[in-house]
Amino acid sequence: VVRQYRDDSTITKEDFTKSKALITNMRAIVLDEADRLLRTEAVAREATERKQRKMAEKKAAIAAERALENYMPPPAAARKRRLIVARQTQTELLLRDLPIKSLDDVQIICASATIGRTMRRQMMQILDATSADAAATLITGEEDE
Repeated sequence: VVRQYRDDSTITKEDFTKSKALITNMRAIVLDEADRLLRTEAVAREATERKQRKMAEKKAAIAAERALENYMPPPAAARKRRLIVARQTQTELLLRDLPIKSLDDVQIICASATIGRTMRRQMMQILDATSADAAATLITGEEDE
């Protein structure tokens, strides 16, 4: 039962009862096209940019140190690029705010043609799991093996 909230809408006792029954009987959540719902590509891009920025900072520090040793001015600093920050998606916020004790109580099924390391890490974070293996089991089609 999904209903969009509007200022003029009121939640009836019947709606509340249905919602409560749904939540208490929820056994699984299916995320179809999970990579899009979790914006996995943006998260991967952010991680790559973070690594590249860290490497550039290390190189600049080494160059500055060498320049001081040889009394040469350090190379011009690279122009700072705007960092793309992958904010929590609506899906992550929804899962976080579900009125259930723990996401361990429900099975989360992610369907996607492109499940990779980044999505497994996202699921680890959402489920507060200690490892990717604890967070997810990858099941592939016969032709994908």
